[in-house]
Amino acid sequence: MTDDLTQTAAAKALGVTRCTIYRWIRAGKIRAVGLRSKRRIPLSEVERVLREQSLPPLPERQLWRLAQILGLDPRAFPVGHGWGDDPVWRANVEAAIVAELRRRVQADDDAADSSLRGEP
Repeated sequence: MTDDLTQTAAAKALGVTRCTIYRWIRAGKIRAVGLRSKRRIPLSEVERVLREQSLPPLPERQLWRLAQILGLDPRAFPVGHGWGDDPVWRANVEAAIVAELRRRVQADDDAADSSLRGEP
């Protein structure tokens, strides 16, 4: 399985609407694979666009909440010099969030594949 996202998932990851993703595909700003409604966005493309957008990092409170939404415990990550905009903690939490999102994408892909094969 490849690390591809649906247009909706890519839009959520990038903080834009699905219509924006569609416009970006048509304009060539983001690469998509597949045809029409079955288009998927490679995870590498989402990561590239995130880097290019140079958006400011999420505030610590939002990063903390995102980790909780994904079922991660933000207190479990190592800290560098202590709490409060600690770059070591931020890097550890961001890496865990990316890993969890990839795991969920893979699980969704596996479920879709098994349903296509008629497996329960």
